[in-house]
Amino acid sequence: MTKYQKRISDPVLDRIFRYSGIDLEITSAEEEARLIHLAVVYELSLKDKRSSPVDKRTLLIDIGGCSVEVTISTGQNIISRDNSGMGMVRQRGPCLVPRPAA
Repeated sequence: MTKYQKRISDPVLDRIFRYSGIDLEITSAEEEARLIHLAVVYELSLKDKRSSPVDKRTLLIDIGGCSVEVTISTGQNIISRDNSGMGMVRQRGPCLVPRPAA
């Protein structure tokens, strides 16, 4: 999390906790990727009883609003991870520009 995100989020998190009793935690991009990866590996291991999750190679593509994250793993071990910095919200920008009248 950047210093800016931390500065902005603290009052918001405090307010959410005061009104709801829910204590939220903002994670880093690395932690988010790790948790998503573990959830996908776990889900795949539940559906495919023929092989152990330790044996499986996985390519995970996480398309978000601000980035596309590509993770390659074997079992629960992440081998490679790359973040494009180009997600769906950023891609939509040019589509919202009005076209000139014909």
